[in-house]
Amino acid sequence: MATRRQHYVWRHYLEGWQAEDGLVSSLIGDKVVRTNPLNVMVERDFYSLHALSRADVQMLRALLLREETPPYLRHLHENLIRLHKRVSDLQQAIRRAPSASSHDKASMRDVALQIEERMHSQIEADAVPVLQALRNRDGRVIHSDATAPTFFHFVSQQYMRTKPIRDRVEGVLAEIMSPPQAARIRHLYCHCLATNMGASLYGDREDLELLFVDAPADERLITGDHPMVNVLGTDDGSQPLELALYYPLSPALGVILAPKALATPPVVGDPNARIAALNDLIAARSERILVADSPTFLRRYATDPALRSPGPALHLPPANSN
Repeated sequence: MATRRQHYVWRHYLEGWQAEDGLVSSLIGDKVVRTNPLNVMVERDFYSLHALSRADVQMLRALLLREETPPYLRHLHENLIRLHKRVSDLQQAIRRAPSASSHDKASMRDVALQIEERMHSQIEADAVPVLQALRNRDGRVIHSDATAPTFFHFVSQQYMRTKPIRDRVEGVLAEIMSPPQAARIRHLYCHCLATNMGASLYGDREDLELLFVDAPADERLITGDHPMVNVLGTDDGSQPLELALYYPLSPALGVILAPKALATPPVVGDPNARIAALNDLIAARSERILVADSPTFLRRYATDPALRSPGPALHLPPANSN
């Protein structure tokens, strides 16, 4: 039977904020609750595959199979589009078939519900040792041939899989197509965008470095429902010129993937002010949920809604005419 309560932020990652009793502190709206990570950043049928029409497939190909996209990425995207279309067509055929049993219909529904979640489960399983290495402050993961592909694939998928990002992507897509079509293709489109992002970062890995951020003894790092953010992002809707991805790893440690050539590395300055700024950035980029290991570090966000302003606008490539 399919798992219908689907996390859009990795549960194993959220467990890094568990207190001694196994619970995390979660801010939802203006309420701070203590709960099991099993119940945080989860939505019923979040990754469910929508029925894809021929027009949906044409739009996905126009958006993703662009001339400037490397052939190996176009090949990956085309295979994924075809797989999803086959599953969609088969589900619709079984649903309409008079002779199809309830078991057949339920089995096909489960496939549609889990096809993307299982891809993320495999990515996360591969990334467990990478996350542990990061929590052990091992920056070699981006340069080792054994771990670099896994690291960059994981980073890009974690960035693009969250509910805030997918909601914002859907909004941008709805400006160039009908809202129902944007809703149908957003998951597959985001998954392919993440593949592009990971390939680009992997190609630039010699120009990148990992900068670890330690929280002082009296401070804690928080995380949110979009836990990976660009510290060089803009709030005015303009396209940022550079990318430096911040990812809190635990209440005591975070990491920033940044260009080596940055004029001002994003880890200099007063430690307490730096932690406050990073926490504020996580709060501003989140959609509705923040997590900490103690309610103490969430109260300022519960009492001051201005600290949770929307993130910068997304910039997506237009569809071509192919």
